[in-house]
Amino acid sequence: MDFDTNTFSAIVQLPVNKADVKPWETPVGKDCVDLGYTLAKFLGTRLQFLAEHTHSYPPQYEHQYWVNELRMHGEILEAYAMAQACGYHHDDMLKDAKASIKWVAEHLNHLWD
Repeated sequence: MDFDTNTFSAIVQLPVNKADVKPWETPVGKDCVDLGYTLAKFLGTRLQFLAEHTHSYPPQYEHQYWVNELRMHGEILEAYAMAQACGYHHDDMLKDAKASIKWVAEHLNHLWD
């Protein structure tokens, strides 16, 4: 994922001869070089978008609580991605990012608007 443009790697036209394709130079390959970074950036940005624009929330939560959770986990994941992009590694950031990804998994069926 390109951190500056907040998009995945540019789509490239593959050569006609597939033998010329270098897997790690494809868009998917480039994203997989550091899939942890790619996932954190992708999810972090989108959770923050949902926090800003959502109108729905799970029945067990109040709207503002849900928005705060979306924003918090989005910020944690985006901070982790930014740190990874800068070459900064810290155990507490990794622990928090893992907890946020677990939160996403636990709330997967509620991540919509």
